[in-house]
Amino acid sequence: MIQRTRAYHERITTGDLCIVPMTEAHALAMKNWGRHPSSLYREYNYCDMTQDALRVWFKERNNRTNRYYSILQNGSMTGFIGLKEIAPLRRRSVLGFSVDKNKEGEGIGGSALRAFLPVYFTQMGFAVMDLYVYAYNERAIRLYKKLGFHLVDTTMDLFRNPANFPAKNEEEQYEDAFYRIEEGVYAKVYQMRLHARDVGRWL
Repeated sequence: MIQRTRAYHERITTGDLCIVPMTEAHALAMKNWGRHPSSLYREYNYCDMTQDALRVWFKERNNRTNRYYSILQNGSMTGFIGLKEIAPLRRRSVLGFSVDKNKEGEGIGGSALRAFLPVYFTQMGFAVMDLYVYAYNERAIRLYKKLGFHLVDTTMDLFRNPANFPAKNEEEQYEDAFYRIEEGVYAKVYQMRLHARDVGRWL
């Protein structure tokens, strides 16, 4: 018998956090998130997107192969957890994850994922979760390791747009994470993985 996944859950609560299916209104509220000053995290500056762009962003991320959840803190849109590239028969997806820059350091991301992952592996029926993270994102990597994710592969991502190139001091700070060539700058990317059997260790 083939066990299928169910990439939908109505509501997960932990402390003052509530994780619910993302709505367009939640996506539009990301306009109020804080700005990352570093070019390395420019892709997370949702505050710079127009409302129309955020509507498109929302529609592109909620379909047959993607399912996004909002992290609400006392009702305020604070972050999201995305299930990307959902493969029901393989019982696998790829994690997308972000928290409002203004809320960094408050433990929101860790609390939300600790509440979400047991549901993902039990009630939703998934067996594996993968993620991809830039090697310079040390804060995220530390969190993922605490949750039990382990490294399975290393690849390189080419930044062709000079606007996305790291600043000189950032490139020096994370010198092992970048490789500059004529066409642009390569950034090291880690693929990390978590199996259902590993979650029970910290439940």
